[in-house]
Amino acid sequence: MKLYKSDDLRRSSQQKLRNIKIRYEKIPADMHRTEKSMELVLRSFRDNFLFFMHNLNAQAIGSLRSEFLS
Repeated sequence: MKLYKSDDLRRSSQQKLRNIKIRYEKIPADMHRTEKSMELVLRSFRDNFLFFMHNLNAQAIGSLRSEFLS
């Protein structure tokens, strides 16, 4: 910071750097909070996807059975 001749600009730059560091340090906690809030949504999505896949497989097997019988 000795590159600055202006004390006001140096202080402003230092303050901005401090603010950025504070915001950056909060990122991991914010990400974990978001991840936890999404868990219910993801669980529901997985259940629906599994249900869909099982039904799709059952339909495919049913279709093969009718093909085989004819």
